Amino acid sequence: MHLLDSVNKEQTKILVENDNGNERKMLADLGYSEKAIYYYLEKPYMGTLPDADQVSEMLGTCGDTLKVFLKIDHNTIKDIRYQVLGCPGAISAAMASVDLVKGKDLEYAMSIDDGDVFT
Repeated sequence: MHLLDSVNKEQTKILVENDNGNERKMLADLGYSEKAIYYYLEKPYMGTLPDADQVSEMLGTCGDTLKVFLKIDHNTIKDIRYQVLGCPGAISAAMASVDLVKGKDLEYAMSIDDGDVFT
């Protein structure tokens, strides 16, 4: 099972409470999983870390821009925030990547690829 394949009961409750209907339906019709829709609508890790140990920025070939802020302690990722200007896929992937690597060591984080996030 991939990270974006499942959504828990609390996340489903949040989706229903915050859903105006149209955006969620459009994303579902486009094939986004419930988990990806949750990440896109809620953006739980969007923002900055003023005391970040590492800040990196990337520009995708499609024009999506991501800026990542990392708080690292003893080679372990303690916190992550993203600023993302891009499509729902870019936003949900950035948010999902936090759940994959937060609390893990840098070597593990560097081993993550898109297959670990998307089906």
